[in-house]
Amino acid sequence: MATVGEKSINIAIVWWLLFKTIPDYASLLFFSLLICLAITPTNFCNIAYALKRCPQQYGYEGQGGGLAFETGQYPKSSDSCAFPVVTIEPPVVIAKENQNMSVIFSLHDGQTAKVLPHVTYNITIARINDMSGSTIMLQDIFHSHNGTLIINFQGKDGSSSPSRDSSLGDAIMVDANGIINITSTLPALGGLYKVHTDFLGINNDTLQIDSLRELSFDSYFSIGMAYSKNIQFEGLFYNATVTSYFTEVQDFSFDSKTRTFSWKIPFDWHTLPNQNNATLFVHEHLAVPKSFPGFSNYTASFSATVNGITITGRMLAIDPYSSQTEMIFHYLLNKNDLNEMAQWMRALNYTGMEFTLSPNIGIPKVHETSTILHGKRTDIFIKWTPDQLASRNNSTVFLEFVNKETGQRINGDVHYFINIRPEGILEPIANKVGLIAKNGTDSQTLVFPRNGTYMMDVFIASIDQPEPPSDDNGDFASGVVVVPEFGSSVALITAAISSGLVILASRRHLMKKK
Repeated sequence: MATVGEKSINIAIVWWLLFKTIPDYASLLFFSLLICLAITPTNFCNIAYALKRCPQQYGYEGQGGGLAFETGQYPKSSDSCAFPVVTIEPPVVIAKENQNMSVIFSLHDGQTAKVLPHVTYNITIARINDMSGSTIMLQDIFHSHNGTLIINFQGKDGSSSPSRDSSLGDAIMVDANGIINITSTLPALGGLYKVHTDFLGINNDTLQIDSLRELSFDSYFSIGMAYSKNIQFEGLFYNATVTSYFTEVQDFSFDSKTRTFSWKIPFDWHTLPNQNNATLFVHEHLAVPKSFPGFSNYTASFSATVNGITITGRMLAIDPYSSQTEMIFHYLLNKNDLNEMAQWMRALNYTGMEFTLSPNIGIPKVHETSTILHGKRTDIFIKWTPDQLASRNNSTVFLEFVNKETGQRINGDVHYFINIRPEGILEPIANKVGLIAKNGTDSQTLVFPRNGTYMMDVFIASIDQPEPPSDDNGDFASGVVVVPEFGSSVALITAAISSGLVILASRRHLMKKK
């Protein structure tokens, strides 16, 4: 029977080969999740993979985010290639007291994929407290004769009494199977963890610090933090759980009128540009009982937002399979998604992330252009000319900014910008920045490149009031633009014709009855 480490390594090799046919990083992340659900419907796969070729530089980064895999990417040593693999067991870890988990390391030959023996690892595992700080949970040197290193973190006292080798930098000598047991609170502390690995020796029982000086890589894994809440709806109680694989959850709530779940997490949008690692990844998941009205049907339509921005496609994965009793909704935001959002959030002085989810019960998908964009503090009234929008032609939008509290047009200069993006995609295809709506009104001319449904996002940065001080509290509103769309006059004629046909059909039906 294969050991835990061997199973993880074998699956890693399969995904390494799969990567050869799916070079796009983001697509592989999402495809990996879907394949896992299809192959093992009762739980997530434990997978790891590596890049298909040797890059020219030495340092690399991998990622995890509660999807039960970590990545390792090829480091290069002299003329040969090797790729590291880091996995965790069990594949999904939720923080709780006195539990055990394992972090498994191995280094593979780039040609044969075999585990390289006699490896000395210098490992640092740190818990990321926020976007700028961390707490070191483990820092030590380990040597494995068979090449695989399995660190078993145990919640209760279960540490091994390892021997150390002074000739290997006082490295801990793991047993013949590569196992070392360490008592640690790490499995009880949720959040994002960074694993930095330096290789001090490969295929050698001596240190090779000089020749392997730059052979290192970073990977990440997450321990989920689960928050449950009993929801009362239509006289019955339902238990819903939100799990964050990034940081602590705040204000988990449910609005019974709109059937909307919402929660928040701390997030510093202003330091995001300084996070140079390509692996920043936010993963949240919401588990709702299938017996909850509106959440039992996988094919139903759902509305999901992050800070008011609608997300669809690969950013929202719906999992009806891993639980017989719950529907699970995964919010998956990679660094590209976060960077797209960050430019808006910084302009609006947003702090943190707010997630929402609701079923579109009895609400058909919107296929008409919005006439009002609703923000938290501002309503923006919209009118387009020409009345019937057409692609590849100039379209002018007139905007009137209204104070939601007073219902009056804003008496001041509104500093704002506009993004136009295809529905379900965060990356804009057009944007206009540095705009000013004098006395709360403005107009802009836009060109839509092709027919389709678009989202128009309006971001208010500040308002210059007639009397100081200025209002620097931002706002955000978004609405739908359909191209082409019948104008209001055509729509009225169509509606009138439809009404006439219904009346005529009704009269004929009555005549037949007589």
